[in-house]
Amino acid sequence: MRLKTLTAPTMPEALRLIRTQLGQDALILSTRKIKTADGIETLEITAALPDNDTETPTLPAPQFTPQDTKTKTQDTPKTPLSAHLLPKALEERLKTATKGLVEANFSEEEALEMTLPKILPLTTPAGQLTGGMLHVFVGPHGAGKTTLMGKLALQAAASGQKVGLMSLD
Repeated sequence: MRLKTLTAPTMPEALRLIRTQLGQDALILSTRKIKTADGIETLEITAALPDNDTETPTLPAPQFTPQDTKTKTQDTPKTPLSAHLLPKALEERLKTATKGLVEANFSEEEALEMTLPKILPLTTPAGQLTGGMLHVFVGPHGAGKTTLMGKLALQAAASGQKVGLMSLD
């Protein structure tokens, strides 16, 4: 594969340069804005052209089949459980557990609210954290780490735990 890095003032100009210098089969690998020595902002484009002796594999185009969503929704009755795509075994267990409450004139939602905590252990996210331990949250910028830590700290403090936060950049 041949690589070539070009600079151009605009993207249309860069595309024209790539087509004339590398041809129609060229692939753009990266683009970035840079400043020249004169302080002028320009684009730096890295493009590649496959070697002639190696043939690049071509993937078949995906075949999409139109689906009739009206038929699907009519065939499958929507219930609070079916909307969450639960495993069949858990869905059946919850249906069995809520059956008596629904027959006693509770709504299905109320019956679920009463039976879910008995089948699944539900705790707040702060309840999942071990007290006295250090917990580290790692991820890309803007992923919500600080927001998550703030909410966890508020939940833990509301339940009487001591909380300390530390941030490192």
